Amino acid sequence: MGFVYGYDPITGREKLACDYCGSIGGVRKHDCPFGYCQPVAMCPSCWEKHKKTWRSEHIKSRCDEYESEFQEREQTKQGLLNQGYMVRVAAEGMPNKKVKVWFRDIAGNEYQYMMDESTYHAIPLMTPATLESYKKYGKVMRID
Repeated sequence: MGFVYGYDPITGREKLACDYCGSIGGVRKHDCPFGYCQPVAMCPSCWEKHKKTWRSEHIKSRCDEYESEFQEREQTKQGLLNQGYMVRVAAEGMPNKKVKVWFRDIAGNEYQYMMDESTYHAIPLMTPATLESYKKYGKVMRID
């Protein structure tokens, strides 16, 4: 997601628009209190309406839980890298029910492997996955 900008006829420039009311005067970006979701652009008037409930609105949206889960996954991924494993960083569906998967090592080097869709889908997307993990579920072939 991005931010919306509006034209300021006085300066002739585009300015950040409020995500709530669309005004362009004095708009600032306000971060999620848990660092999970994208910042929200708010004018001073809308910020006054929402600042007292800003934290509770994000708790209702479960940002605190999602950020905690994200940090746990990142720690798991870093632990795998520290142990010498390569971890999945991206994937692309290919013809003939194949998936090209990119793995990265601790030095930041990336390697591409091809596997069947069934092998790829054996490990949930949000679970940090290693090349070795995928080899347990099917044939994995290096692409040079």
